[in-house]
Amino acid sequence: MDATLIFLLCILPATVLLGAYEVLIKKLLNTGINERFLLSLIFGFAGVIILIVSSIVGFPEIKDGFLIAFIGTSVLNTFAMWFWYRAIQQENVSIISPIRLISSPLILLTSFFILGEKPNIWGIAGVFIIVVGLWLLLDTRIEIKKVSFKKIAKYSGIWFAFLGAILFAFSFPLDKQAVVSSSSLFSASLVFITVSILNFIIGYITSKNKNKFCIIPKSVGFLLPLIILVFAVGSVLALESLNYSLAGYASSVKRLSVLWAVIFSGVFLQERKYEKRIMATIIMLLGLFLMVFFG
Repeated sequence: MDATLIFLLCILPATVLLGAYEVLIKKLLNTGINERFLLSLIFGFAGVIILIVSSIVGFPEIKDGFLIAFIGTSVLNTFAMWFWYRAIQQENVSIISPIRLISSPLILLTSFFILGEKPNIWGIAGVFIIVVGLWLLLDTRIEIKKVSFKKIAKYSGIWFAFLGAILFAFSFPLDKQAVVSSSSLFSASLVFITVSILNFIIGYITSKNKNKFCIIPKSVGFLLPLIILVFAVGSVLALESLNYSLAGYASSVKRLSVLWAVIFSGVFLQERKYEKRIMATIIMLLGLFLMVFFG
């Protein structure tokens, strides 16, 4: 079978599943379950599933640099994912999910200042388009023309999303190093499990009521096993697609999950103004593809 076809058969279903995953997070958080406990459950079980898949495929040879990269990306993602869950807990998915796209221009900026890499005119144009899309996205929430810093400060969910996106940008080089020095499945499984353990420990220690920290509300029902399965399968498909395409292309196509998240948020969560947010997301994706394929 053609490599491009296999890539598409893996990555396209993955984008749908990972988009649905963020909507399911919102529905679960609405039940009152602790966000760190939920994060620990999802990442822990998904990590174990991916580790089993990795063992079936065959564990890779561990090369130099893996341990440092693994520790660094695990710590960064421990906080980045918690920021992201808090953001989804406090804001609409159709607002929060597209903010993830600003990680790409942030990576471009960090590469310039840290590595001295200079983007070409297409890369700069892509950044500009993403910023325009972000402006349109936030305009559906906070009426930017009349906004003040004091007013923006009230929307803590948006700030949590920005903090998460910033940490995702800094974790990207470490993610790449961890994958290169082992394998995508093996690296992801260990990072997921570590993020799960660290968030559980931090959440339990900082919880004001430790007896309620591990409680799963009855209203959660079948949603918890469903989201674990959706996240695990989506992650495995996305990681497997890396074997059939350049990492940059696969990562960019994977961002289509943001568009699915916005669509699903309108259909299943009845979030308002999601049609305008779909347009803003498409503009941001256009900027992202311009950066990757021409920048």
